[in-house]
Order: sequence, then C-alpha cells, then structure tokens
Amino acid sequence: MKTRKIGLTFAVFLFLASFLVSASSQPRGYFRGEDFGPGQYCQFIPDLTEEQEKEISSIRTEQLSESTRHRAKMAELRAQKRSLMLEARPDEQELNDVIDQMTELRNKQLKRNVAHRQKIRELLTDEQRVYFENLPKMRKGRHPGMRDGRAGRPGGRGMPGRGMHRTW
Repeated sequence: MKTRKIGLTFAVFLFLASFLVSASSQPRGYFRGEDFGPGQYCQFIPDLTEEQEKEISSIRTEQLSESTRHRAKMAELRAQKRSLMLEARPDEQELNDVIDQMTELRNKQLKRNVAHRQKIRELLTDEQRVYFENLPKMRKGRHPGMRDGRAGRPGGRGMPGRGMHRTW
C-alpha cells in the first residue's frame, strides 16, 4: 500500500514537472521567436522590391556604423566627465566643455536619425510609407508591452504600477 502511494506520488510529480519544463521552454514575448535583427529592419513593409531592400540595407548599415562611432565617443565623454567629477575640486569650465561636447554630439546624432528615416521614406511608395510610419514599436528598443522603452509593468523597469502591489 505504501509503495503504491509513493509510486502514484512520483508519477504525479513527473507529470507536473513535464508541464513546467514544457511551459518554460516556450519563447516569450509578443512575436514568439521571430528574429528582429538588422536584416529584419523593414520586414513589415509590404511589396518591397529587391532594389528597395538593398538600398534600405545599405542605408541601415551606414546608420549602424555611425551609431557605433557615436556610442563610443559618448562613452568616452561620459568617462571623462565622471573622472572630472571625482576630483576634489572639479574644474567647472572643463566640465562644461565636456557637457557641451556631449550635447553637440547628441544633437548631430538626432539630426542623422531624422535624415536616415527621410532617406528610407524617399525610397518607398505612398502605401509603403503608411506601413513604415506605423511599424510596431520595435524601434528604440521597444516592443508591444513596453512603455517608454522600459520593460515590465506600468511603473516601468519591473516595478509594480497602481493596484499591483504585492507583499510576497
């Protein structure tokens, strides 16, 4: 009798464990396993010709290259600013110069982003432009379910929003 109970308990445990493993191995997110890498940049625009795809790809490659240089320079300036801030008496003028350089770099990047979108828009037909302007929010690191580029609940970054306070 005791052996039968242990066997039954073990069988139930294995049954439940198989559901847990199956559920945890499923892809997460809205698009479930679809790849959204650089090659998938404009995949939701219908009827793109091969020529349009090649042009968009080259424009995108150029933009990624410029963005990489921008991020490297910004990281350099942030490190420089941090090291200046750690000094006992930071030179305010030198700090302001670094901040001005950061602001100028960001300004140029924003203008490049606008020019990039305009180049792509010029390649598209009127119907394709409608799709391009209404793409899912995959740009800027966002996807359906994210708010302002932050993952998680309505409070953002995993913090619970109103009515979601849990004590456990």
